[in-house]
Amino acid sequence: AWEGVDPWGDTPEGELQYSWCLNGGEWSTFSTQTTRIFEALPDGKYTFEVKARDRDFNEDPIPAVIHFTVVPPVWKEPWFIGLMILGIGIIGLQASRIVMEQRRLHRVNKDLKKEIAEREQAEEARRKLDVQLQEIRYLYRLRSALGTARSADEIIRIAGETLTGVLSESTSSGAIIRLNDREWRFGEAADDRPQMPDASSQAQVGYERPLVWGGRTQGQLQVFCGVKLRESQEHILLDETAGQIVGAIEARELEMQLLQSARLISMGEMAASIAHELYQPLGAISITVGDIYLRLLDGLDLSKEELEEMMKDTSGTVERMEEIINHLRIFSRDTSQAPEVSFSVNESIRSSLKIIGAQLQNHGIDLKLELSEDLPPVLGHPHQMEQVFLNFLGNARDALDERETHVARESAYSEPRTTNHESRGWGKRVVVRAQQEGEWVVVEVEDNGVGMDEASVGRVFEPFFTTKGADRGTGLGLSISYAIVRNHGGSIGCESRKGVGTVFRVRLPAVKQDQ
Repeated sequence: AWEGVDPWGDTPEGELQYSWCLNGGEWSTFSTQTTRIFEALPDGKYTFEVKARDRDFNEDPIPAVIHFTVVPPVWKEPWFIGLMILGIGIIGLQASRIVMEQRRLHRVNKDLKKEIAEREQAEEARRKLDVQLQEIRYLYRLRSALGTARSADEIIRIAGETLTGVLSESTSSGAIIRLNDREWRFGEAADDRPQMPDASSQAQVGYERPLVWGGRTQGQLQVFCGVKLRESQEHILLDETAGQIVGAIEARELEMQLLQSARLISMGEMAASIAHELYQPLGAISITVGDIYLRLLDGLDLSKEELEEMMKDTSGTVERMEEIINHLRIFSRDTSQAPEVSFSVNESIRSSLKIIGAQLQNHGIDLKLELSEDLPPVLGHPHQMEQVFLNFLGNARDALDERETHVARESAYSEPRTTNHESRGWGKRVVVRAQQEGEWVVVEVEDNGVGMDEASVGRVFEPFFTTKGADRGTGLGLSISYAIVRNHGGSIGCESRKGVGTVFRVRLPAVKQDQ
C-alpha cells in the first residue's frame, strides 16, 4: 500500500496516478490504485518500486522503494528437514528397540510362571526382612543421635525420646530410665512395675533391663507398651537400647577422664613455668623481710610509713601468689559433672596466659593479643576451653622453638652477617585473636613457627598423632581439644604451611540475648 501528494498542490490526492515494478521489471500502467497484492511469489529477496504523476502527466523522477524477503515454506527449511530426519531415525530406533524388547519379553515370559510360584515363598521372607530393617533403622537412628550427646542428661533424653518415638504407634506406651538416684519419664508410663497381663487385660506390658557398667548396676531401663512385644522386638528395644545408653555414658565418662588427665599433664608440663611464677614473688617477699630483719638487727629506726609501704607491697605479692595458686587449683579440678555456664572467651584466654604466659616470655616469644572487648558470652565450661587455648599456645611454643633450632643450625653454616634472626626478618611471634562473626565467637591462635605439611594438617586432630618427638608430646592434646570444642557445639580447624607458620581456629556459638 502507498500514498502520494502533489508538492505544488495542483493535483488532488485522489487524482494522482501511480505505476509500479517488481525487481526492476516492466512498469505497470498508471492508475489511481494504491495497493498491490502478490499471492504466489517464490521465496527470495525482492525490490518493489512505485512512482507517481499528476494530472498534467508530470512523473516523479525518484520512485519510492521497499525491499522485502519471501521465506520458503516450513517444509523447505533446513531445520525442519533435519528435524524430520531425526524423527524418522528416532522412530526407526524405537521400532528396533520395541522388536528387541518383544523378543526379550518373550524369553522372560518363559520364566514368569516359575517366578510367580517362588514369589509367595519369598514374600514371607521379605516381611521378616522388613521387620529386621526397621529394627536396624531404629538402632542406627539411636546410635547417630547418641553420638551428638554432650552429657549424661542429654544421652538419657535422646534415648528416651527415640525409644518412645518408635513405640508411639502403640495405644499406650512409655519408658522410665533411672540413673544415679535420678529418674526420667517418657511417654505414658502408668506403672513402673513389670507385668504380663492376659489377653483380656488393658494394662500395659512392662519390661525392664539393668544399666550396668564399671562392674556394677548403676541404673535401670523400663519400657511399657500396650501390646506384648515379640522376642526380637524386646531384644532390640531393651537389650540394644540399654547397651547403647551404657556405651554412650561410658564413652562420655572416658572422654571426661581423658580431659582431666590431659589437664593434669598440662600442669605437669608447665611445672617449671608455674615455679617461676611463684619464685619471683617469693624472692620479693624474702628481700622485703630480710631488709626489715637487718634494720631491726642493726638497731636502725624504721618509720611507720616505710613499714606500711613495705607491708603493703608484701601483701600485694601474697595476693598475687594466692591468685595463681587458686587458679591452678580450680583448673586442675574435675569439671565433667559441673553445669554449663555463660562465660567470656576473653577471660578464658587471659586465664590460660596466667599459667603459660611466663613460659612464653622465657622462651623469647612476642605475644600479641587482639581481643574484641564487646564479644557475647558462650555457653559451656570455661576451664575446658582454657585447656584448649593452653594446648594451642603450648603447640605454638614448641613450633617456634623448633624453627629457632632450624634457623640456628642454618646460621652456623652461613655468613656471619646472617646469624642475627631479626636481620633475617624472623622473630618468635604468637598472635591471639578473638572476634565475632555473625552468631559465632571466633578465636584464632597464630604462630610463625616451623609449620606443617598438608598431610600432617589432615591428621592433626587424630588421637596419638604428633609431629613432635616421643619425649615432647603424646598426640592427645589436639584430639582432646577437638572433643571439647565439639561438646561446646562449635568447630575447630587448622591452617598451616611448612616453614611459614600455623593458625588454629575455634568457632563457638554465641549465647543469644534471650538465653
